[in-house]
Amino acid sequence: MYYQIRDADSNRVVIPFETKSNGTRLSTDSDGMYFDFYMDSLASGKTYIFDFLISDGGSDQVYTNIPAKFKLEK
Repeated sequence: MYYQIRDADSNRVVIPFETKSNGTRLSTDSDGMYFDFYMDSLASGKTYIFDFLISDGGSDQVYTNIPAKFKLEK
């Protein structure tokens, strides 16, 4: 599973899925899936959306309409 970040207002992808080098791949441990995300590359005052990509057995599914918005405050 991978994530990407979109600007909620413009719908522009700010951080794309990075599947080749696993740059946006989620990790797993005994508690489940997780990822460390550093927000310093995003502009403050904007609202962003997480999208998720599940790649399984050569088939990819992208989930874009999930309730995963966040706003970066100044």
